[in-house]
Amino acid sequence: MFPASSKVGDNRLAYYKDQVFKAFYVGIAKKVLSLPVKPKFQIIVSNAWGPPKEGAVSPTGTGRKLWRETVTAVVEATKKFADDIGVDISQFEFDIWNEPNHHKFGFFSKRVDRFFPIWRDAFRRIRRTLPKAMIVGPSLAGGWGKKEGGKSWLARFLLRCIKEQKKSNKRVFPDIISWHNLGTKPKIKQLVRETIRFSRRRGPIPRIDINETVGWRSWRSPGTAVHFLAAVERANYTIKKARKRKTKLPWVRMCRSRFGPKPTQKPGHPKPERKYDLDTVDDLKAAWHVFKFYASMTGRMRRTAPRHGVDWLVSENKKGKHIQVLLAPNGSGKRATLHLTDLPGYLRKPKVKVTIVHIDKRRNKTTTVTKTKRVRRASLIIRLRGMGGQDAYFVTINRGGERKPKKNTARA
Repeated sequence: MFPASSKVGDNRLAYYKDQVFKAFYVGIAKKVLSLPVKPKFQIIVSNAWGPPKEGAVSPTGTGRKLWRETVTAVVEATKKFADDIGVDISQFEFDIWNEPNHHKFGFFSKRVDRFFPIWRDAFRRIRRTLPKAMIVGPSLAGGWGKKEGGKSWLARFLLRCIKEQKKSNKRVFPDIISWHNLGTKPKIKQLVRETIRFSRRRGPIPRIDINETVGWRSWRSPGTAVHFLAAVERANYTIKKARKRKTKLPWVRMCRSRFGPKPTQKPGHPKPERKYDLDTVDDLKAAWHVFKFYASMTGRMRRTAPRHGVDWLVSENKKGKHIQVLLAPNGSGKRATLHLTDLPGYLRKPKVKVTIVHIDKRRNKTTTVTKTKRVRRASLIIRLRGMGGQDAYFVTINRGGERKPKKNTARA
């Protein structure tokens, strides 16, 4: 999650510190801190500088000194914000520049050689102030980025990091690489293949954050969010399998949601108004509910594959108390049937307690039903009806106990 600012000019940084963090806390952070996981807050340093389309000057050349001062000011503002809301500074990650390979947000869309000194300046400033800070980036638009001279944007950036480390013997690698994977269909499988190919040739690279997963057209489509999350979990499994072959590979990690201002056009308004993506004070978008339930799946994730037009994720509680299933249809089916078998320890009683949460796209709300279902021949059938094409369900199956042996009533 990250705050962003639309102000330009000399007062941009002051506005960032005094207003943006305040709105960020009221609109987002309070809700995120209530989740059952320890959230990470991602601060985009370049937002305090501004993109060229908003009149910002290039941070290269004579602008480098001001850029370094801006980086220091953002870090200090973040430390104060963390103290104000009572959150440890370790929960904040610093993304140095948002989408430097995109012509709208950077000054170096095709020039990694121009971007790298800017990156290095910020990296060293952050490390000097917060030695254990998590440094993210670059946050790229569209995975590895477009190729130039046979190499993608990210590959050229990583090769510069390797070259700098050999030259100065000082690490300038980010702790996390960030991808923005917007779109209607996950492209994660292709990105994982490129990652494995590069790592096998050049050695290990930082962990990968896949965020901005749900495009603005899908904020109200919980089913789309489920498909993306399932694709990420399968990517984790693919890389885990490759690691067992003694290949040095990074982990793919899912940034659980994407928050931040986005222009929205309203009828009668000549200019777009800025509004939070998945979460505002008054309006929870449907995809938020999916991310919330996904965050509660803190147990061991099981390997899954789409079946019969349904995509899904399965998690088993660490203490073996329950199994959670998050699923959504791939098509326009009105119903789905869960047929669960081979669940040692969960289907031992003749009846089990099942909680079903329906995340309704059309009405943008959730409906919860708790049922007692009968177990037949060590299998459980759960029928889900009234499902829209982009709805989602979150199902919890509580663990059944051992069958109690009958008392021996025979008398001597």
